[in-house]
Amino acid sequence: MYFSDFPWNDYCFQDRDPSVCAQHITEVIVSGMEAYIPRTFSTPHAKKPWFNHACSRAVKDREAAHKRYQSLRTPANHDLYICARNRAKYILRLTKNPFIDRKCPNLAFSNSTRDFWHLAINISSNFTSSSFPPLLSPDGSTTASSISKAELFSQIFSKNSTLDDSGHIPPTHPPSDYFMPVIKILKNDVFYALSGLNPQKAYGPDGVLPIVLKNCASVLTSCLVKLFRLCLSTSTFPSCWKYAFIQPVPKKGDRSNPSNYRPIALLSCLSKAFESILNRKIQKYLSTPDLLSDRQESGAR
Repeated sequence: MYFSDFPWNDYCFQDRDPSVCAQHITEVIVSGMEAYIPRTFSTPHAKKPWFNHACSRAVKDREAAHKRYQSLRTPANHDLYICARNRAKYILRLTKNPFIDRKCPNLAFSNSTRDFWHLAINISSNFTSSSFPPLLSPDGSTTASSISKAELFSQIFSKNSTLDDSGHIPPTHPPSDYFMPVIKILKNDVFYALSGLNPQKAYGPDGVLPIVLKNCASVLTSCLVKLFRLCLSTSTFPSCWKYAFIQPVPKKGDRSNPSNYRPIALLSCLSKAFESILNRKIQKYLSTPDLLSDRQESGAR
């Protein structure tokens, strides 16, 4: 109801700049996500064997009290939330500590490191660790902090991505009697693109989840049709779609060597939907006989 009742035209399309319109649409989608999608769930994690029914009930009561206080901020509701929160802390601590006390003596009679790490994983799920080991810098020093690792990856990826095409002459294209018609984006094109998004894929810097676009395709199609058409008519690619999260993915070899990683760009799902529509229409045109070389067909697909 939030997206269907929102005045998209009045808020998002007062300016004819596609970058401004795209930014406003993103803000509306993200605000709807923040208002109606819960950030936490009370389902116990598989790595918490000590989390029993009493813990689950205490956490559910705490979440219900917090939700009630958020909807009606009265002193009484605040006191009920504080009481439920403190009780949940007490129940969790009362359940977890005896579990640790029962498990720790077993380590004194075991010579297996596997038993130790199995216990550590079970009882320390509240801690986080970096997915990257310490990295070796070009000067031979070791980089351990998250910021230093990010800066090292940035230097290596930017260096490897530099392309010097100065002085190169663009290839000549054979003459053709075919002229591609003007691309027209229809509602069915946008709905198909949104419905085809993989909800398991990661999202980009704008924070718009693909599962939200997929499940809300019927109500988001109209405003996105208008945005995509505006982008084409002004030959503008919105600036907020030009940013990406860069995720280093390890290749074969030593993981402490930053050169053994390749960058994966996590882009805006809105930009990917727009590009998929253009790709299908261009591919359909290029499928005309003799427009696509046999050596290009496999790569174009």
